[in-house]
Amino acid sequence: MLSHARIHRVQWQTTGTQIATWTIKKCGKGRSDCIATFSFPRNFSSSDEEDDAHKKRHSHIQMNPNGYSKLIEPGDFIIKKDRRTGEDRKVFADRSLGFFWMIKDLKDSKNKPILSNETAIPAQDAKLFPSLNDVSTLTGEKVDTPSFFTRNNRTKDATAQCTLVAVSFKDFGFKLLPSWVVPFEKAFIPDSSPATIGRAEVIHLSITEGRLQSYLSGFITSGVRKNTPEEKHSRTLLYFGDKTEWRDTLRMHNTLTGYVFLLDGMGRVRWAGSGSATENELNTLTSIAKELTPLLDPSIAKQQVQKQKSHVKRRPPRPK
Repeated sequence: MLSHARIHRVQWQTTGTQIATWTIKKCGKGRSDCIATFSFPRNFSSSDEEDDAHKKRHSHIQMNPNGYSKLIEPGDFIIKKDRRTGEDRKVFADRSLGFFWMIKDLKDSKNKPILSNETAIPAQDAKLFPSLNDVSTLTGEKVDTPSFFTRNNRTKDATAQCTLVAVSFKDFGFKLLPSWVVPFEKAFIPDSSPATIGRAEVIHLSITEGRLQSYLSGFITSGVRKNTPEEKHSRTLLYFGDKTEWRDTLRMHNTLTGYVFLLDGMGRVRWAGSGSATENELNTLTSIAKELTPLLDPSIAKQQVQKQKSHVKRRPPRPK
């Protein structure tokens, strides 16, 4: 009987359908050997899949060296060395670091798993904001990213506009985002200059993971709509569902905090940050926004308006 068995060895075997097996040797009366095999879906990726996942990551996003997030591998794994064999093995982050590792991560990194870039990510190295389909606005419209962020850029000019995307997964992270959003809006959004209108935009993206929460999507959406100013409904996006791979691309491993990404007119991520904004980070964000979209600079915008006025031809006088 299985109660008399002990594990002789654990042998991982995979097939084309990615099935793993445990091999168990029975040691009972009569000293006869009996092999039992148990199969279950394999959780680990192949080396090719791992390489693809690493390539999808935005490599210029800077991870905080003081936190745990820098250790997370694609699939929410941690690489650990087996004490017995000395070989590297994958362990789920929750199991390796503890179920509350995200709280410890925020404490060690001061709520900043991602450090803000001091300069803009070069255009040739920047990657598009990862695709996320079937996202809903608070007006009920279904949209996709990153096309939604560049919907007003008909000229497809990278310098025509910039977009600050504020991402949150939990209420704690959402409450950190105004430290970025409010100063950015004050710096650019209210400007009534003809040359700067529509050049900068703020988008809120709220992602709710978990099967139970998905069933409550209607209730959650209603609550968010009620607590969001109506003028921001068309710029507030909601998504329900687990997006581990999508989060990994932007290195958002810790879902407790908030994240911000500055996109150029083509939807490429040119700057990233997390947690609460510091004065120095806000100055850098503002400076990079003006670098990406020169017309956000008042002096350049003024020159542009004057240039446009000088090219306006006066109508010839009507003949008497």
